[in-house]
Amino acid sequence: MQKGCLARVFDYIVNQIKTAAAYTDMVGEDLGLVGAAMAPPDPATTVPEFSLRLTTGGKVEVVWTKGEFDGVKLEFDLGAAGLKSDIDLRPNYVLNWLPDPGQSQVVRVRLQYLYKGEDFGLWSEWQSWTLTGA
Repeated sequence: MQKGCLARVFDYIVNQIKTAAAYTDMVGEDLGLVGAAMAPPDPATTVPEFSLRLTTGGKVEVVWTKGEFDGVKLEFDLGAAGLKSDIDLRPNYVLNWLPDPGQSQVVRVRLQYLYKGEDFGLWSEWQSWTLTGA
C-alpha cells in the first residue's frame, strides 16, 4: 500500500534531520524520531469516556476527549423520534435536536472511537439526558 502525501512529506523531513551532520541519537530521542514505538491502543478494552452537559438553547453537548483517536461515532436514541447517528472529529458534539415545544424526551447517547479511519474498540455504555422543547 502506498503512503499518503503527508506521510511522504514527514518521511522526507525525518530523513533530512537524520542525515544532518549535527544529528545524534540523543537529538533523535528528543524529537521522538528514535526509541521504542508506542503500543497501539487495545481494541478489546478501549471504550470512549464522555459526559453530557446542557448548552445554550437547552440542547445537550457530548463532551469527549480525542487523545490519539481520529474521532468518535455517536448514536442517539431519541425515543419516538427514532435513532440518529453521526461522526465527530473534533470534541465536543452538540445534538442539534429538541422535542416539540412543551414536550420532554429522554435522549440516550453512546460513543465508539474511530482510529485510522475505522471503527475501533467497544461501544460505551448508554448515558441519558432529558431534553425539553422550547
